[in-house]
Amino acid sequence: MTFKELWQGLDSAAKVELAERASTSVAYLSQVANGHRNAGAGLIERLLTADSRITFSMMRAAPSEAA
Repeated sequence: MTFKELWQGLDSAAKVELAERASTSVAYLSQVANGHRNAGAGLIERLLTADSRITFSMMRAAPSEAA
């Protein structure tokens, strides 16, 4: 599973909750999921802590590798 797939599978409330737990915004996570921004080390660390489904390799995959 890719971060984009996980993100697309979340409802609006779950996206807000994940963003809050990772101390970022829904908009920024959407940009990361869609390949418009790269997640920095700090954000990746916060996401790994925020949701056990998220893995380091999921966050470092380039958008073309997500297919």
